[in-house]
Amino acid sequence: MEFIAGTLGLEATVAAREVWHLLSINLHNVTGQLGYRQPSVGVREKTEIPTFILISERHGIVFIDVVDEKLLRWRLIPLSQGAPYDV
Repeated sequence: MEFIAGTLGLEATVAAREVWHLLSINLHNVTGQLGYRQPSVGVREKTEIPTFILISERHGIVFIDVVDEKLLRWRLIPLSQGAPYDV
């Protein structure tokens, strides 16, 4: 895995740094790239850029957005009902 931290050390929240740490530990054997706040072509608003973008052959393209606010409700739903979770 190639890790592209960008401005992680300067701009990231504590939650984003913790998620980066967990991802780097769990994805170290995966071939691909993990980037922090990598802007897409045509996107100007930083709030529209996901916190992390993972690109790998195994997982495809995965967008991970870290939520810094407190979650009020988190209820798991069985996969047999069509969704892995409900927030």
